[in-house]
This record gives sequence, C-alpha cells and structure tokens, in this order.
Amino acid sequence: KDGAFDFVFLLDVLEHVKDPEKAVKEAVRCTKKNGRLFIEFSPYWAQPSGHHLYPLGIPKGFLPFQFFPKSLTRHIVEHSKIKSKDSPGFLFWQFDSLNRLSVRNFRRIAKKLQGVKILEERYCLAMPNGEIELPLLKYFPVLNELFTMNYGIALQVGR
Repeated sequence: KDGAFDFVFLLDVLEHVKDPEKAVKEAVRCTKKNGRLFIEFSPYWAQPSGHHLYPLGIPKGFLPFQFFPKSLTRHIVEHSKIKSKDSPGFLFWQFDSLNRLSVRNFRRIAKKLQGVKILEERYCLAMPNGEIELPLLKYFPVLNELFTMNYGIALQVGR
C-alpha cells in the first residue's frame, strides 16, 4: 500500500537485487509523507579485502569471476556441495548474487528520486572490532569507491 510505513529499512539488500533502482523506488512508494528511508549496503568494489568475498582474502575486483558467464557460475554452484561459507560453491554463489552496485551508481539513483531529500550519508571502513566512519570520503569519489566497505544513507520522503 502506498505510504504504509513511517520508516523503511533496506539493510544489506540492494547489492543483491537485480534492479536496485526499482527496489529503491518501491521502498519510497511504501514510505509515508515525511517518513524516513534508511539504506545500507556494501559497495561492490569495497576494498581492501573485497566485501562479500572476504574469505578469499583478496579484493574481488581483481578476480576473474567478472569475466565468467553467469551460466558457468551457476553450474559451479549447482554441482558443488555448499557445506559452509568457506566452500568454493558458496563463494561463487555469493559472487553470482551481486549486482556490482557502487556508491556512485547508488548516488545517481538517489538523485533521480522525486520528492526525496538526502538527510545523511555514511561512508564506513569495516574493522575487526566494528566500523570507522570516514565522512571525508564523500568528497573523493575514487577513494570512496575503493575504501567504503559500508555505505549508508538516510532519506526523507516528502512527495
């Protein structure tokens, strides 16, 4: 239903959906006038360990997976026994589920939204004992793509 919720949260979702823009528009549609929409995701190029494929210990941007046809990664997943998060099948499934959403691409989506105001953005670097917020990354697009391991944004829906 339109405007059903005061608050809508999309936490660690957008990097896995086929059409992030459509998902965000749907979340805006479901948010009441003057309601809040909170979005947080792990950008695809997050470094240094490559978020979502961190068990490999190397940045996913440097892996050849991006050149594999989707059918090959699905074949590997279907024919391997996924027993744990460290298994090769799980890693291929994890990679196959990502849509390569970046901070830059998400900011383009946010700017296109009508009647929506950006209240706050967070650029965080993940650490073993939590996260460190690095607000200055907002002003350095190349660096924020490489070092933002967790991007968050608060939006006010105003229609």
